Amino acid sequence: MLTPDDLSVDGFDNAAALDQAAADPSASEPDRLRAAHNRAVREMIEGSPEAALERFESVAAKAHACGCLQPAQRNLLLYNQGIALLLAGREDAAFEALTEARRAKPHA
Repeated sequence: MLTPDDLSVDGFDNAAALDQAAADPSASEPDRLRAAHNRAVREMIEGSPEAALERFESVAAKAHACGCLQPAQRNLLLYNQGIALLLAGREDAAFEALTEARRAKPHA
């Protein structure tokens, strides 16, 4: 299982660049969602699972509204949300998110 210890914050753009990309009106909705997702992952890595959860929930709502996530992308979003929930000590909700991630892409 992937944990935040397996990730390096150096693998992501800096927070300001991700925020800018997530709000860029000239970018496509999937690109904005990707930047917002990566910003949430960065927050999780930096030790702010609650802040990451807020971003993941926002990304999930926007993705649902646009219907622009492929199953593999939805799987990754739900999986990362589940990890953030675990880090925040919300084990029941984490189990639900991780189970939903498995449903989104069963063989991932």
